[in-house]
Amino acid sequence: MAEEWEHFKEPIRQLWIEENLPLNDVVARMETYGFKRRKPQYERKLKVWGFRKNLTEVERHDIARTTAKRRRDGKESEVLLNGTQLSSKRVKRAMARMPLSSIYSQGSVLTSLNAPQLEHASSQATNSEGTTVSSFHSRSKSTALSMLKKVVPETYDGEHDSTASMLLSNSVSEAESARLKVLLYQLSNNMQLALELREELTDAQVIAIVKGMAQRHPEWMRSLLPSEQPTVAAIKENLFAVAMRCLDVELVDQLLVAGVNPNMPILQRLPEVKLSVPRGRRKEHICWVPDSYLCTPLQWAASAREVGLVKVLIRAGAKVDLILQKRDLSPLELACGTATTITDSWVLETVKELVANGAAINRATDPSRPTALLLAVASGNADLVEFIMERSADVNRQYRLPDTKYLKLNPFQVALLKADIRILDMLTRSHGTVVPRSRRFNSPVLAVCSQNPKKMILYLKRLGVNVAMPCRREENPLTTALLLEDFDLAHQLLDLNASSPPGRLLRSDHTRPTPIQAAACVGDISMIDLLLRQGASVNDIISYSESSDVESRVEIFSTYSACHSSNWAALRSPLQITLEMGHVAAAMHLIDQGSALLGGELVMATGLHGVDLVERLIRHGARYDDAWCGETAVQAAIRWGSRELAATLIRAGFIITGGEYAQALMNGYQELADMIATHTYSKTLIKPGLQGQTPLEAACLTGKAEIVDNLLSREDVRYESGALCAASWNAVSTRQYGLVETLLRHREPSVIDEFEATALGIAVRYRDVYLISLLLINDVQPGPALALDSAAMDGSKGCWWRKALAVRKSPLHIAAETGDYLILKSILARGFEPDEQCFLHTLSLSTTGDGAEIARSIWRAKPPLEYGPACAGKAFETAIEARSIDNIRKLIAAGLDVDSRIPKGWTPLQLSVQYGCMETIQVLTDAGAAVNAPPAHHAGATATQVAAIMGYMGIMRLLRELGADINAPAAKVSGRTTLEGAAECGRLDMVRLLLNKGATIEGDGRKQFIRAILFAENGGHYAVAKMLRGYREWTDEDTAVLEVEGPLCSVA
Repeated sequence: MAEEWEHFKEPIRQLWIEENLPLNDVVARMETYGFKRRKPQYERKLKVWGFRKNLTEVERHDIARTTAKRRRDGKESEVLLNGTQLSSKRVKRAMARMPLSSIYSQGSVLTSLNAPQLEHASSQATNSEGTTVSSFHSRSKSTALSMLKKVVPETYDGEHDSTASMLLSNSVSEAESARLKVLLYQLSNNMQLALELREELTDAQVIAIVKGMAQRHPEWMRSLLPSEQPTVAAIKENLFAVAMRCLDVELVDQLLVAGVNPNMPILQRLPEVKLSVPRGRRKEHICWVPDSYLCTPLQWAASAREVGLVKVLIRAGAKVDLILQKRDLSPLELACGTATTITDSWVLETVKELVANGAAINRATDPSRPTALLLAVASGNADLVEFIMERSADVNRQYRLPDTKYLKLNPFQVALLKADIRILDMLTRSHGTVVPRSRRFNSPVLAVCSQNPKKMILYLKRLGVNVAMPCRREENPLTTALLLEDFDLAHQLLDLNASSPPGRLLRSDHTRPTPIQAAACVGDISMIDLLLRQGASVNDIISYSESSDVESRVEIFSTYSACHSSNWAALRSPLQITLEMGHVAAAMHLIDQGSALLGGELVMATGLHGVDLVERLIRHGARYDDAWCGETAVQAAIRWGSRELAATLIRAGFIITGGEYAQALMNGYQELADMIATHTYSKTLIKPGLQGQTPLEAACLTGKAEIVDNLLSREDVRYESGALCAASWNAVSTRQYGLVETLLRHREPSVIDEFEATALGIAVRYRDVYLISLLLINDVQPGPALALDSAAMDGSKGCWWRKALAVRKSPLHIAAETGDYLILKSILARGFEPDEQCFLHTLSLSTTGDGAEIARSIWRAKPPLEYGPACAGKAFETAIEARSIDNIRKLIAAGLDVDSRIPKGWTPLQLSVQYGCMETIQVLTDAGAAVNAPPAHHAGATATQVAAIMGYMGIMRLLRELGADINAPAAKVSGRTTLEGAAECGRLDMVRLLLNKGATIEGDGRKQFIRAILFAENGGHYAVAKMLRGYREWTDEDTAVLEVEGPLCSVA
């Protein structure tokens, strides 16, 4: 039943998402916990819960960029997705799947998210911007020079410094010069914009600083704009991206005149496009979501409806239909899709400007992408619709909504949903009567779901549509109206059904919900009676048919009905539906009307605590062995806490299959448990309960010493570790240890199973010294399964140790977490060995006090070398992420291999380079870390490739001095060479350094040279691409490689 699914929801999520198990393994694992369901049931439930194992590309980009940046800054991150916190394991999986070059290909990702979003945003100035500009000019010379040293350790000797000096022209102070160098270096190398380390600048602040400098020193801007040097060109490109995100028309115009490409990709996620049309209880559908953070300037300007900016871009040569991804919307479609009001003059002017310059009206051919006309109709802007229709827009092209499996809409249907008579008349008048039919969602149903259903029903009737004649396997408009609880509309439809010629709204299509089932769903007795009088049958039953029909039925109920259930696929009769929805009066009425019993009705009725209802079902012929979803009526009554009802069923002779006794003890129903014991066989009595708990466990958990003694006196009941867990759990709260002592007296020393370690873990977690001593003296040993996560114990009810929780920790690990050195020492003295997780935990402990003693004890008990190479990699990863130089030195001194691989396949040195920690790199290289270690197979990178991608000039020079190869091959999957990575991320100075230090660009290196150019152009780094193209003469061999690599790099 629904409650059973909810009970196991968290364990299923842990196994499916956190442990990343295949679904078949999840099904098998859950069966060991007594929860037996088929794989299709899991698939439907995972969809209902919204559990997704894999994140979208945009979500992975967002998580990977943000967490990587915060870790470089020494900050911890808690990642939330749709309000749910993601585990660190899942975050690491997301980052491991992303190539490093794609994570850092745009340095300003964090600041861009704070950019103004809509028109007139460029005029908004915050107090923080003014403060930033003021501090930019007011800081002392020493502070500025120190900041320059931190943010820009050094720049490439030569052009960059001379360019900065030329731009400044000695017109500013030395302090201002240092600060401006920082900003110019970051702009020219596409790096994170900041005035100081860990002090990020927003786009609006950068614009304010640049404009402030231009006002104070006009010659500076006049020298910047006309220059064509690569460094200046890169500065202008990145400044253009910043100005575009801020919708600063004036600065964009100046930069376009200065030669910036108006079609260069910019880092800005386009807004989602929604169809704000009501459909049942859901008010809107996500119509289109961007696939990446990159877009063209014209796409962003059109989505923001900035007419002036659109004109400036088009005048500079922007392509009106250019898109970067196959599924992207064109600027025209974005302008129509982001219209939010009926009278939006901005969007109409924007659309007119785009169409006048050749934008295609009917560009979209893929049914998964909406057309401009459909988006215009959805906006409700009649003037916009009229304008587009005058340009021969296709009014019959259908669009399939991405969040539904069957719903396809054309412009007429969207207008019908919006109940917009003016647009409907416009569509029918211009192109004839457009009333399409579909297998699922016909026009009458859409009219029922519209903003004005009565008006739309009459409108369809005026067009000649018989709303009372649904075809087979089409949705029934009367069913939809009843599920929406619009009873006035239902009466109107019934009147139409009774008119001449008579309709067939009451005729049953046994693969779809019928009107009487919808009335049962909402529990309206008067409507049920009305339908019965007009010919509906109380036994209208949904037949089991093909899986697509089951999915359709589930979607209809769950979409329209305000009531929620996880059993829509199993419900068949009106009586079952009323019981599932909890409508007691309606259920009794249907029984009186002669409803047939299909099975399960009695079990569902017990959850409603209705003794009268249960007795009526029994009189109506309910079977003594009635079951629903594997649960009997007696079991359901006990689970729902209905002691009287359970007793009534037992006295009436209803079947007891086993587990009822344990469940009654678990709930504390002593009298009911005694009744069950007198009405069942001995073997049935000791069967496990619903959660897998045995009667002995249940008695120990509730502290029933007498029952425990009676059970242990039976020949068929033996000691079990689950009962020891229950007794320990009871002991830590009551400080009564008699049950634990009783169980230990019956314990066989040779028997070691999975829950003994859990019992010890409970005692350790709550620092119960006496219980720990009691368990250790009796040689309680950890079995195959380790103790559960200490956090899972808090607030848990029932036998929580039987849940399929993913995170498990040994008692020794729990002792280390509690920080109690004496308890940990006593456990170690009994011969317990630390495990890998316990050892890794020591790396996060304090280096003084008990923390230091705990770490030393664990390291002495089992040297780090004995944990194996996989653990060595994890240890280095933990220490590097924590910036703990001392722990790194300790690991090296313990003999761990400095080239061991961390879980994602990187070496510690490669990870240290990513975090930009020079001291860590120095310690690792002094210990002999291989500077030329090959990259991980998937999305890996060598140390030099990481440094090139990140733009770390000082680290690159250090690696070069140590003999690192800047021409090392890239990873097999999603890899980049040093030159490719630097070019793709727009690191101009790094590209120049690599070229001058021997990066191969001919012969074997010709491919990486061409790919570097293509990656730079795809990312909008045209200054880098131009510098590469001009570095040597172009040859026919280059052209041949370009023809092969061009299509590959565009999707790499």
